[in-house]
Amino acid sequence: FLLTTEERMMKSEREQKLKEEEALAQLLKKRKLTVQRKKERMGGGIHPENGNSAPAKKRYSITEIKAIQAVLESKDSNDDEILEAIEKLQGAQMDVQTLKSTLIAKTLNPFRKEKRPEISRRAKSLFSSWKALYKKAAKKT
Repeated sequence: FLLTTEERMMKSEREQKLKEEEALAQLLKKRKLTVQRKKERMGGGIHPENGNSAPAKKRYSITEIKAIQAVLESKDSNDDEILEAIEKLQGAQMDVQTLKSTLIAKTLNPFRKEKRPEISRRAKSLFSSWKALYKKAAKKT
């Protein structure tokens, strides 16, 4: 079975196109994994119960919040401990009642003006989410 020159060229073009599509699919798969890993590191990812992309929030007791608050208030805390405490607070299921009873926002406030950019950025983000929580609760009443 002999192929004409035109048929060989068409077959070659199809093969080339398939190779390009496979390479693109692999690239997209790598990109998707990279994005997924970044989300996981930042506390995101897929929520196991409802399948959406919101991170699962942990319910902390007031005592646990106060323990996290003590780390932020301590002069002996290093950057890693402060970042870890802020990350825990970012992953915490928070309500206005807890915010008011612990006064955690007052403890976090000075970190918004911190010279270390990562701490400052996360503290600002967390503070603004709490502010939105307050506003949302105020609208309900």
